[in-house]
Amino acid sequence: MNYAFNITTPAQTPETNKLKTVMKLFRGLINKVEIQFPPGPAGLLHVHINRANHQVWPANAESHYIGDDQTIVIPAKYELDQPPFQFECFTWNEDDTFDHLVIIRFDIELAIPEQLLTPEYLAAQAELRAEL
Repeated sequence: MNYAFNITTPAQTPETNKLKTVMKLFRGLINKVEIQFPPGPAGLLHVHINRANHQVWPANAESHYIGDDQTIVIPAKYELDQPPFQFECFTWNEDDTFDHLVIIRFDIELAIPEQLLTPEYLAAQAELRAEL
């Protein structure tokens, strides 16, 4: 299953007041993470992904991703097996004029087969995630 999160960070969002976006997922094995920077940010939009209080991507906590018109592809074998089934994306934007978009994608091998994901099951899971 694939998830995508479009995150727009306003101009003049400082590192000291990062934008936090919660990305809710399903239980399973994350096989790949993609961080897409559309054209425009020119290295002024910064991104890192955390789980709880720990930075996961990039692995070195003092770093972050930047880019312009590129997609960073991260092969992963990250087991998302304990609730809450979510990550937090932290972004900041040094551009003094323009808001910038980053797109975060996850490929997940679900803990249950996709053919068992009926509309009813998905609706029930969406309700549970909304409560978290």
